[in-house]
Amino acid sequence: MNLEFQVRPWEGIGEVKLGQPREDVLAAFKNEVQSFQKTPLSIHPTDAMFNCGFQVFYEGEQPTVEFIELSNGCGIKPIYCGIDLLSEPVEKVLKAVYEATGYSLTSTDDGYSYEIEALGLSFWRNDSESELFDTVGLGVVE
Repeated sequence: MNLEFQVRPWEGIGEVKLGQPREDVLAAFKNEVQSFQKTPLSIHPTDAMFNCGFQVFYEGEQPTVEFIELSNGCGIKPIYCGIDLLSEPVEKVLKAVYEATGYSLTSTDDGYSYEIEALGLSFWRNDSESELFDTVGLGVVE
């Protein structure tokens, strides 16, 4: 399974839009959705699709999309700047994002995670020496 999803800062990833009502996400993915409580303090369930490789988090009294996270190793290809953000080397991703946006990805934890707060775009890897990112996330910009 190779599923490509376009990453669009301030908008969303694939069919999922930031600020979109949860019921619209559930309708778009129909039988693919597995819902679970990410943490004991979660107000709303997290919805996961494609072997939990595409996760959607919600906020608000009536749940709306707050954050979208895609994970490596699940056949998912998050595409931005013309590249697959989870299958290209970290340095290539950092360079491509900078060239496309003018924003440098910054890390505050020695290379485990990177973020461009102005775009709501973030990346994480479980080992600061890993050649690939493990997740890419897109969130609402306040």
